[in-house]
This record gives sequence, C-alpha cells and structure tokens, in this order.
Amino acid sequence: MRIAVTVAFLLMSLAGCQAEGDPGNNQVTVQYNSEIAENALEDVANEAARLGGTIVNDVERETGRAGGGGEQQNQAETTANAN
Repeated sequence: MRIAVTVAFLLMSLAGCQAEGDPGNNQVTVQYNSEIAENALEDVANEAARLGGTIVNDVERETGRAGGGGEQQNQAETTANAN
C-alpha cells in the first residue's frame, strides 16, 4: 500500500514538470510548475474523497440490507441491554 501511495505521489509531482525542446540548439529546458502540480494533486484528492464517500454509502446501504435495519436494530439491542 505504501508503495502505491509513493508511486502515485511521484507521478502527480511529475505532472508539474514542463519540458520544452529547442531542436535548433539541440537543448531541452525542463521547468517545474508547482501550481500545475498542486492543481493535479487537488484533483486527485477530490476524486479520492468522492470515491470514499461512495464506498461509505454503499457499505451503509448493504449493511442495512444484510442486517435487517442496521441502526434500528442496534437501537433495539441497546434498549434491550439497558433493561
């Protein structure tokens, strides 16, 4: 898992690199634009948050189906245990 996160971070960092070639002088200029990299990382973070929310919603929905009521069942168990 750590390797995947590290690789993803490195790839997003490379999103800020801009290379310009000058074939007349046989040179390549590489610049790092932090604004582009920050925008790319922000987009990735927003998408991860959206996917996380979707996963939570799916789990809650499926738990409710499998548990026969989820929160209501837990509330009834808590009331029964209190007595």
